[in-house]
Amino acid sequence: MFSLKRTVLATHRVTYIPANQMGRPSCPRWNLRLTRARLFGEYIDPKVPGCWQLEDHRDLDPTHGRFIGRAEDRFRPSASGGDGAPDQILKRTLPQYTVHEFYTRTQVPWNENILYGKTLAEKTFMGTTVPYGYTLYKQLQRAGRNDRKIHPNFTYPLTSGYLNAPKKFKPIPDPALPKAADLAKKGSAVGKSSIPMRKSRSPI
Repeated sequence: MFSLKRTVLATHRVTYIPANQMGRPSCPRWNLRLTRARLFGEYIDPKVPGCWQLEDHRDLDPTHGRFIGRAEDRFRPSASGGDGAPDQILKRTLPQYTVHEFYTRTQVPWNENILYGKTLAEKTFMGTTVPYGYTLYKQLQRAGRNDRKIHPNFTYPLTSGYLNAPKKFKPIPDPALPKAADLAKKGSAVGKSSIPMRKSRSPI
């Protein structure tokens, strides 16, 4: 009347390899791979072995769920109304000052060149380097921008070079101004202009 089904229990065998018996260490090499991808803006295929070590910081983004992007970038659809509703689209914004910019702010090949003077001074006077905050980072970043017209970091005085003139330097003489006696001889007063006034034309 009742059919009895026999359940077969199978065991899944898991092997464990201790760290001292493993081959080459892969974590440092993968860390270097991530560093190279971050510096040069490379794309890492999700199907690459070891890509599970990539951390997902999308949930830390304050614009998470409000960014106009691909549907798979959002972990779940909108709570009400659907993604295609106009009110849902207008609520989403472009990501500005989010966690994604934290990784793009690292300009290691460039800002280390600016920090060479800071590091040398700190190791000379203090014996070690002092960490700095984001405000000093922005100052160092602006110091490296010399192609901006609104913030000229390095200005050069436009001088004639006469104080440090080379030998045998003769400046171009200024044109001689007319003297008061010469102006009086021409029949014009000293305080008045010697330029003759233009005759006014009659409108008729």
